[in-house]
Amino acid sequence: MEQAESAGVKVKNLESASDRDASLLELLALLPVLLRAQNRMLVVHSVVTGAFKLTPDLSFSGLLISDEISGSRRFVTSRKANPAETQEEEELLAKLPAELLAHLESPRRFTPKTLPRSVKKLLGVSALCIFPGRLPTLQIHLQLIIGSSATLSASAQKYLQTLTELASIALTEAMRFESLKDAFDDMSLVNEMAVSLAASLNSEELFHTFITGLNNLMVIDRATMAQLGQEEQSYNLTYVWNAPPDLSRRSNLRDLPLADSSLALALVKREITIDNWLETSPEQQSVTVFHPEFSSQMVIPLITKKRVIGALMLGSRIPLAYQPDNLRFSLLEKLADLFAQALYNSLRYEETTQSAEVDNPTGVYNRNYFDRELPTQVHRAAHEDYRLGLLMIDMDNLKAINDHYLHITGDAALHHIARLIRNTVREADVVARYGGDEFTVILPRCTTSGLEVVAEKTWRAIRNTPLVLEDGRELKLSVSIGGAVYPEDAVTARDLLQQADAALFVAKRHRDQVRIGHLARLPESLQG
Repeated sequence: MEQAESAGVKVKNLESASDRDASLLELLALLPVLLRAQNRMLVVHSVVTGAFKLTPDLSFSGLLISDEISGSRRFVTSRKANPAETQEEEELLAKLPAELLAHLESPRRFTPKTLPRSVKKLLGVSALCIFPGRLPTLQIHLQLIIGSSATLSASAQKYLQTLTELASIALTEAMRFESLKDAFDDMSLVNEMAVSLAASLNSEELFHTFITGLNNLMVIDRATMAQLGQEEQSYNLTYVWNAPPDLSRRSNLRDLPLADSSLALALVKREITIDNWLETSPEQQSVTVFHPEFSSQMVIPLITKKRVIGALMLGSRIPLAYQPDNLRFSLLEKLADLFAQALYNSLRYEETTQSAEVDNPTGVYNRNYFDRELPTQVHRAAHEDYRLGLLMIDMDNLKAINDHYLHITGDAALHHIARLIRNTVREADVVARYGGDEFTVILPRCTTSGLEVVAEKTWRAIRNTPLVLEDGRELKLSVSIGGAVYPEDAVTARDLLQQADAALFVAKRHRDQVRIGHLARLPESLQG
């Protein structure tokens, strides 16, 4: 009898030794997987599922990761039913008692007698062990939470504590690798953006390039750029970008008061600001992101040479789209610095070249600028598939004015007509003096019917607004207008100019006329 009992003890000890050897082999097999992992979730998955291999009798395994700095917690769990699959369980984490989640200096054991009934029901276990770990350099705590039907043996607890310590080391290395990878990716993106921004000195192209690049990093439904005035008391909304169709356009809102505006409140901090603002002006709501439809809003100040020159305003219809936990603000700041410097250089370039591109007597663009701009506008219209209108406007009586009133009055008449043209077209339209008494207007996104409306509006404004001379006399002026539309009337910049000039020639035959298109038709509102 005694010999039989002795033999039974030896068999039991042998089995225990065999279990310990199997657990050791599993731990040794898991070690290179953990230490080579370059992704934190791979580490977490390996730890949670590896616990089942170390201790086959487990019914529950979970890893709680707590960040001291952000205060965030992540609870990744696996169950005996399918230990190969892990999942994050936020609701389960919220229901666990605080005593289970406290940062412990040594393992904590909950036996079937000491484990709260609520936890038994929640996790479906009778006994629980918590093994603490810590990433001291990253200020992150780990807790491996193990559930079983009975109290774990001392050897099993030792292996699981070792697994927790290995997890701390592996997570530290994986997070360092991720940081290095993020830094490399950030540097690559910054370099790529720098090359793209350096390719242009046109502020509209810079804006479009930058927002298109940002749209690959975050969800943007609308973006607006504001430029501060020289006295920093007002601002202009210069460009607007919308998705879809992922296109930018100019805005005509100018000299908006900065004081007490939504933009001013954000610029005071001189840092990226997330909030929810509203504009009271319906006109501003139509182009800005400060509108109820955009539940996520962000303002990125544009700072260069220690001076705020404007801001980018981003809006998304997705709630909480712009949050520190889903965006790397440090990267956004670097990219914003690049854009601010590129924009500053663009504005300085535009200022220095403006005198060479502007006709002094009239204040509109000159012939050289028009000759460069028309092919660019036609190319853009072809690339983005929209219509482009062109008007040619010719004074009917400039020679008579110069002969009768001298050239100073003729210059005043040209300036007067240029001002009226600018007042009747859109901000995005390009007005130029083509030469002598001729003006041109380039109208992006303008149909034939739209061109007829603009032409008639300009023609009537000039006929109904006489030039007031210094002695108070009024001098009536008139113009002849011809127009053409890409691609209905022409498919190249040269042909478009020729078709508009041909329409103008028809209009000038009788003077004080408007003619549109390759057939030089009279607009319906002027027929009869």
